[in-house]
Amino acid sequence: FLQAMQNMDSKLKLAFDEYILLEQNVTFRNELINLAQSSPADLAKRLLNRMEFGTAGLRARIGAGFACMNDLTLVQTGQGLFSYMQAQFPDLTKRSIVVGFDGRHHSDRWARLTANIFRRKGVKVYLYSAVTPTPFVPFAIRRLGAAAGVMVTASHNPKEDNGYKVYWDNGAQIKSPHDRGIADAIIANLKPWEFSYDFDDLKHDGDQVVDPLAEMQAAYYEAQTEQLRYNGTQANSACPVRVVYTAMHGVGTRYVTSLMSSFGFPDNFLISVPEQAWPDPEFPTVRFPNPEEGRSCLDLACRLADKEGCPVILANDPDADRLAVAEVVDAGASAPRPWRVFTGNETAALLGWWCLTSFKRRHPQMPAESQHMLFSTVSSRILAALARREGAQVHETLTGFKYMGNEAHRLLGAGQQVVFAFEEAIGFMCGSAVLDKDGVSAAAVCAELVNRVYSEGKTLAAKLAEIYAEYGWHLPPRQCLPLCGTRPTLPSCLPSLRIDHADPPKAYDVLSVRDVSLGFRFRPTGQALRFPGKLWRRDAHPVGVTDGATATVTLRTSGTEPKLKWYSEIVGSPGCGPEPLRHQLDHLIRCVHQHLVRPELHGFKRMD
Repeated sequence: FLQAMQNMDSKLKLAFDEYILLEQNVTFRNELINLAQSSPADLAKRLLNRMEFGTAGLRARIGAGFACMNDLTLVQTGQGLFSYMQAQFPDLTKRSIVVGFDGRHHSDRWARLTANIFRRKGVKVYLYSAVTPTPFVPFAIRRLGAAAGVMVTASHNPKEDNGYKVYWDNGAQIKSPHDRGIADAIIANLKPWEFSYDFDDLKHDGDQVVDPLAEMQAAYYEAQTEQLRYNGTQANSACPVRVVYTAMHGVGTRYVTSLMSSFGFPDNFLISVPEQAWPDPEFPTVRFPNPEEGRSCLDLACRLADKEGCPVILANDPDADRLAVAEVVDAGASAPRPWRVFTGNETAALLGWWCLTSFKRRHPQMPAESQHMLFSTVSSRILAALARREGAQVHETLTGFKYMGNEAHRLLGAGQQVVFAFEEAIGFMCGSAVLDKDGVSAAAVCAELVNRVYSEGKTLAAKLAEIYAEYGWHLPPRQCLPLCGTRPTLPSCLPSLRIDHADPPKAYDVLSVRDVSLGFRFRPTGQALRFPGKLWRRDAHPVGVTDGATATVTLRTSGTEPKLKWYSEIVGSPGCGPEPLRHQLDHLIRCVHQHLVRPELHGFKRMD
């Protein structure tokens, strides 16, 4: 160890000494000491870099060092959050904060560390006594009138990670300028306060630290049932099929089961995958606990569904804020039966149609122009087609529920009704009881849709085809892989796209080019529209192939990895079949690679 210390340069040694001095968790201190002897390069990465606090809060590998999630960095974050909130809310000691946690390693401990900092400063803390879905934090903020909320979770990340998610007093995820303000406050409060680590005496006393679990559970089930149950208890009790459910080793089972019961489904309606039903931070049965991965993540669920003869699978991610849906392709086939895992866009078409049509049936006197749906800019335009036909309003936001949640709050404040919102990464907001993606309520809403569809002798796939036939087929590419490069190549790529949009592929007429990094939408007429807001999008009309079809290509750099992500969709006119569109979309993808992205020029490689 002494030799390792002597070999450190002065900057690294200073950072090492600082961390050892400030970190009181012996486990993390010893990890850093061992790292100094075994991996100086890794040591430098962890100490000479710091986690960045952004609009998603924090999310990083658990471990020692300023670049990782550990006791010290959590204390520093909690102190910074308190300091920023104190400046934003002069009456903070008369307000409160909600703190929740999932089942990952250290989540409970770090929730208690956060709660301790606020209670020591005289702020009332609503600290959940057990693991909860992430949506229970934003729900409680609005219900309890709290100033903010913290959820300790890394959602669907690998088991080595954890995170720290912050919501504001409107129940939506924070966005600019709060993210920057909190980040600056963290840097200004790096030295742990005298009491920050002293949480051994923290308990739910009913005064300074209150457990809201029982109250919020009852309120959540009541609110979601009142707002989202369309079929009625009697109809749901007679559902003709049963459904397999997996919590993916997360927190969802208890809460999804209870909400299904509140919706009137019988006790045997939901069949949980036993190996994945309860929180396990090791996620032993899956490589990645992310149901968006598709069939590879749902193997146990598919086996159980085959055994029980269930046609549908519902899957939450570990913090139950997202939902994946799968359906058997041939119910009569012998096991293992073929399964179709719906994409986030396809599930949104089903849930969005169901929520809007059901809302209209329940509120026939509600003006259509008061009904609103939202989607992110990298998601399918199916909601726009639904809204056009049904007279509802639709809003496109930047990527992330932080934008949709805040926009929904604005609409509610103006006396409007928010019916549905989604992003393509299997995040759905049904109704407005929670202003964030909510996999618990989405599962219950999907169960009602399953009941209705199967009671009519149909399948989800058949209903999806009906929706696309009526509102226009919205086809994603068969394969749209991100391109991996290096950090230096990313900045050079997008400027070249700005230049190239003047010379589009000859098979397409460009209707508009929208560059969020510059804040403009360009049209061939020369009209430039300014809008708030890194991504780049091109809307094109395919010439001479399918009348009335439009295609959209969206390119954006990843915020966490050296990747260029791109999304494309082609939309046909109502009544037009999908096959001509598939051929056109394949051609569009080739054009994007050859004329716009040009991976060879920018050093990108396909991520197969």
